[in-house]
Amino acid sequence: SSWLEPGGARSMCRLRRRLSRGCVACFCGATVFGILTRGAVDGLPTPFDLASATIVDEPRGTSDLSIDAAPTGVQSFSGLFVSYENIPVTAETNATRTSLEKALSRPVAQPLGLRHRASPPGNDVVMGLAMYERNQRTWDRFIGSLRHSGYDGHVIMGVHPHIPKSEETYLQDMDVTYYEVELATCAEVVGGGGGTVRSKCAKGLPNLSLEWGRFEMARQWLRECENCSGWALVMDTRDVYFQAHPFKSLPPPQQTQKNLLFIEEVAKHTSPTQAEHRYFKLNNFRYTGRTEGCYGKGHWTAFGERPVLCSGTVIGNREGIERFLSVLVDEFYANNLKNNTKCKSPSATDQWTMNYLFYMGRFGEYGKTATLPWGTGPVLTIGAPCVNNFLKPSHSQKDMLQFDEGGFVLNNNEKNNTIARLAAVVHQYDRCHLWVKVFFHTHKDIYESQP
Repeated sequence: SSWLEPGGARSMCRLRRRLSRGCVACFCGATVFGILTRGAVDGLPTPFDLASATIVDEPRGTSDLSIDAAPTGVQSFSGLFVSYENIPVTAETNATRTSLEKALSRPVAQPLGLRHRASPPGNDVVMGLAMYERNQRTWDRFIGSLRHSGYDGHVIMGVHPHIPKSEETYLQDMDVTYYEVELATCAEVVGGGGGTVRSKCAKGLPNLSLEWGRFEMARQWLRECENCSGWALVMDTRDVYFQAHPFKSLPPPQQTQKNLLFIEEVAKHTSPTQAEHRYFKLNNFRYTGRTEGCYGKGHWTAFGERPVLCSGTVIGNREGIERFLSVLVDEFYANNLKNNTKCKSPSATDQWTMNYLFYMGRFGEYGKTATLPWGTGPVLTIGAPCVNNFLKPSHSQKDMLQFDEGGFVLNNNEKNNTIARLAAVVHQYDRCHLWVKVFFHTHKDIYESQP
């Protein structure tokens, strides 16, 4: 199966991957030029040195290439935590419903800067901002591994206006829709300082810093994508790689009981260790320092012990992700109109504002919203587990993580031989670069493009 050899994932034609009766095929037009049986995948060599890691005798890795969604009746979103529920601390009221309706009614402008519109066969969508002038390594690890997983849906990216031609060719080969994002001076209502993402704006979005504006871009891109009717993932791009199809463990998007899924960072109830410096609670200094000046001192008392939610990976079907983006963007616009500079960039940031909105019930639709415990579901955020400030080096620790024989990261809190045991999406790997670098090199057919 030559398309799985180094560089094979990037073919001369647009990639098409399908799963059919346990086989993976790559299509060029109507011609199948590579077929790989499940048994053949299981036979692939997976040498990897993980001396201090927890090795689980379950060699899945990309050998688990099934992209079937979980059965409709399987509506568990919390792995081993069967009855788990993390809901806002306020009741859902007419006031919260009115606030949600207001956010959803905000007009959506047509996005600027379309450079290429792809037409992949799938209906899911992955969206993110990656506007670095030289970005091939990110494309290899992000786009390359996503397509290698069998994902055949839409990928929509914001890119640098001066993206090299070679990178444009790569993105087009990989069926990526991309918009150029041009930096512009922000309006006076936007706070200043904090580096480019918090002090600059994008052309057409002068009232939102780049950090906040990326969510409005995603809202516009989604509205423009008529065929994006499946699952959606709004995410960071620089520190993410894929090990499997991102939505493979989820039920069909039109039949899901939960249409908006937030990803928890490691918390006390999900951490493999109870050492307090190895997990997060929301009442940490980052949250309090970024929000009290805007929302009031001690406003977090009722939810301070709750898990931290990650703003860099949020999942929903089209209805759910539109709800998420609309509420978050509406709050950004509202905060920028306040005289209080603590409500603006760089003091206020996307993650902590999002956490405030969730726990205060502002995303609404409590029955359709879930937070996924760390170590369960499609996304595993490994930044905090890789860091232990009591050791040298403080980064790239492996003691809280589990791996299969090929070095692929497993979800700690999913049962063996279940569809979500392999973490489909790995986030914040930059805190783990010593072992991740070796992993990427070991699996360069997935994570490194070849000439």
